[in-house]
Amino acid sequence: MTKKDEKELNVQQVIDMNYRCLMLLGYAASLLSEAFKNKPESQKEKYKWFIQCIDNMIYFDKPLPPCP
Repeated sequence: MTKKDEKELNVQQVIDMNYRCLMLLGYAASLLSEAFKNKPESQKEKYKWFIQCIDNMIYFDKPLPPCP
């Protein structure tokens, strides 16, 4: 295996790990949304912030919202 092949393999491994991490974050966000659907609005605020952070970072390429 040449240095170039090894470097390409390392880059592909990083891309694959990033993909798995993003999938896990998306799944966690959907679980949180479902778990706190019936909670009072006062308890939902911090979870809404976390989900919005994930959305902004992954899907919209926007800055994170201010902390609650």
